[in-house]
This record gives sequence, structure tokens and C-alpha cells, in this order.
Amino acid sequence: MVEAMVNAMELQGERRGAYFIPNRHMVYACLALTQQLYPKFITTLRDLAGGSMIMLPSGVEDLAEPEIAGYVLGAQGSPGLTPPDRVKLFKLAWDAVGSEFASRHTQYEMFYAGAGFVTKGHSFRTYDWDRATALVDRLMVGYNLAEELERTRGIDGGQTNRSSNTDHCPQRANSRSVFYPARKRG
Repeated sequence: MVEAMVNAMELQGERRGAYFIPNRHMVYACLALTQQLYPKFITTLRDLAGGSMIMLPSGVEDLAEPEIAGYVLGAQGSPGLTPPDRVKLFKLAWDAVGSEFASRHTQYEMFYAGAGFVTKGHSFRTYDWDRATALVDRLMVGYNLAEELERTRGIDGGQTNRSSNTDHCPQRANSRSVFYPARKRG
């Protein structure tokens, strides 16, 4: 997703004299998104690892003494990895999630471009609202309530099918001809 946004920044950018300026809205939208994604990524990694990172040896010194290494590695069994490889994998995860570096890096990812409300404000300010409104207007022109109602009456003789799957939502039942075409009976 982020890579696609970077590509869009470049494709929708423009040249100004000797400089190339990426599309500002795409830059701000990407910043706002990544400020939210990184902490979610870290939380997901933390959830997937569970308590496994807590069970790691405190340092490489724990593996230097064969007797202690036996106890430490004995608790690291896994059908997919050897105990030393499992320790390496979870130490790598710890570096991203629980170390001092990890804490500072998460903070950096969340705020290097400014507070989230600032980057979201920039994204809102640079959004092409006229283009979005024009799209909605074009879609609305293609919808004619009178024609849709007439078409529905022609299909089922004016009896709108209000089956049990729409009983809980009257708006959906009333708009059946537009979004959920009535079936011909018989």
C-alpha cells in the first residue's frame, strides 16, 4: 500500500523549473497512514510473539556455559526451528519490539513528520475535494428514482420482494430495486 502511494506521488507529481515536486496530497496521506501503520505493526508482532520473547536468554553469556545452555535451549523447542535459530528469531523480534532502540524508533515513526493531527490536517487541506465531488455528482446523475421504481414494478408487478434478509433493515428493503434487484416470480 505504501509503495503504491509512493508511486502515485511520483506519477502525479509535477516539474517546477529544475525541480520535481511529488503530489503533495499523496505525500501527506502516506505520512498520515504510516504514522498509524507502524505502531499497529509493532503491536501485531508483539501479539504474535506472545510470551516467547520473555523466555529468551538474557544474553549470549547464558549460552557460553554448556550446562546452562542445555536448560536455556531446552525451553526453546519448536517444530519449525532449531532452538538456536528460534532464539535468534525472537531476539530479532525483541530488537524491533522491546529494546530501547525499538521504543525510540516507534516514537520516531509516529512523530517524525509532526503530530498525527497535523499530518492528517495537511492531507485534508491538500485533498482534491472538487474532483471527489464531481465524481459523486456524475454517479448521482446516472440514478433516477422514478425510472428505478418503474423498472421494479415491471419486474414483479409492483410487489417489492421484502424477504427475511431485508426485514431487519427497512432502508435496504425500500431500496431493493437499486442495490438488490427484485427477482421475477414464477
